Amino acid sequence: MKLFATGLLVFMAVVYTIGRIFEHRFPWLALVVAFSEAGMVGALADWFAVVALFRHPLNLPIPKTAIIPRNKERIGNALAHFMRENFLARDVLERKIGSVDLTGFASAWIAKQENAMRLANGIGSYVPAVIEKLEERHVHTLVRNEMMGRLKDLNVAPLFAAALKPLAEGGLHEELFVVVVRAIEGLFEENRENIRQVTKSQMPRYVPDFIDERVADLVIGKLEEGLAKIEEDPGDELKMRLGEALKRFVHNLEHSSDFADRVDALKCGFLNNAKVTQYAATVWGDMRRKLVESLGTPDSGSRRQIAGVIQELGAAVTKDEAVKEKINQWLRVWAVNVLAGNRDLIVSFISDTVRKWDPRETSRRIELHVGADLQWIRVNGTLIGGLAGLLIYAVSWLLRHLT
Repeated sequence: MKLFATGLLVFMAVVYTIGRIFEHRFPWLALVVAFSEAGMVGALADWFAVVALFRHPLNLPIPKTAIIPRNKERIGNALAHFMRENFLARDVLERKIGSVDLTGFASAWIAKQENAMRLANGIGSYVPAVIEKLEERHVHTLVRNEMMGRLKDLNVAPLFAAALKPLAEGGLHEELFVVVVRAIEGLFEENRENIRQVTKSQMPRYVPDFIDERVADLVIGKLEEGLAKIEEDPGDELKMRLGEALKRFVHNLEHSSDFADRVDALKCGFLNNAKVTQYAATVWGDMRRKLVESLGTPDSGSRRQIAGVIQELGAAVTKDEAVKEKINQWLRVWAVNVLAGNRDLIVSFISDTVRKWDPRETSRRIELHVGADLQWIRVNGTLIGGLAGLLIYAVSWLLRHLT
C-alpha cells in the first residue's frame, strides 16, 4: 500500500511535468496541470499526516509529530480505562454473560467424539509430564509430613461409628454374615478332597481308608449343616450375639472417650510404622509408573476411556436442562465476580503492558495493523486534492473570463 500510494504521487509528478512542458502547445493541458499539481499537494500533506502518527517525517524533530510513540502511556491508560468502563463493569458483564449459554456450548462441544479425544490427548500429554517432574523425595516428604500428619490429627472413632451404625441398626450385619457363611461353605466344597487327606493323615494307620473318608465326610457334613442352620435361622444365637457385639462396639465408639483413645492409639501406632510410609511411597511409585505408561501412549486405552467419560458427560449435560441451567448460573456468577472483582488488576495489567512496550516497536505494531487503511488516506488525499485543484482552476477561469 505504501508503494501504491507513493507510486500515485510519482505519477502525479510525472503528469504535472509533462503537462507543464506541453501546456503552451495544448492549452487544455492546464486542467491536467491543475489536477496533478493539487494532487501532489494533497498526497504530500496526507503523507505528512500519516507519517506523523508513527514517527518524525524525514527524521526531523518537528513538533507534534511521532504522536503514537510520544503518547504511548496515555494511549495505554485510555485503552485500559475504556476496557474498565465499557467491558468490565458489573452490569455490562451480567448482561453479556447472562445471554450466553456457556454450559450448553461446552457440553455440546465435548459431546463430539473428536473433541473429547482431543481433550483426552491433552490430558494424556500433560499429566505424565507433571508426574515426571515430581521427584520421589518430594512425594515421600509429602506423604510423611502432610498426609500422615493430617491423618494423625483425624479423630477416626466417630467415622468408624458412622460407618458401622447402619450395619448394627439396619440388620445389614446379618446379610454380611450370611455372605461370609456362604463363602466358607464354598471353601469347604472346593477343598473337600484336601480335608479328607488332612483327616486321613491324623488318623492311626491301622484305621481303614473307608473309615477315614466316612469320618471326613461326617465332619464336613456337620460343619455344612451347622453353617446352613446359621444361614437360614434368623434367630440363631450366633447371629444375635454378633449383632449385640456390633452394637456395643458402635456405642463405645460414640460415647466412650477411653475406647476412642484406644482406637486413636491404634491409629497412631499404625501410622508411625515406618513400613506404612514406605508402603505408601511404593504405592505412589507403582501408580506413577502405570499412569505415565498408560497416559503417555497415544491412542491408549486409558486415553480412550477418558475420552468416553468426557463425551458421556457432555451428552448427559446437554440433555439435562435443569443441570445445565444450574451450572450456567454458577458459571455466570463466578465469571462476573472474577472479572468485575479484578477489573482494577486487569486494567493495571493492560496499562503496565503497554507502558513496557518499546515506543518504536509499539508504533510499528500499530502501523502494521492499521497502516494499509491509513495509506488509503494518502491515495484519497491525492485524488481529492486533484479534484479540489481542478475545481479551484475552473472557478478562477470563470472569474477571469466573466470580469
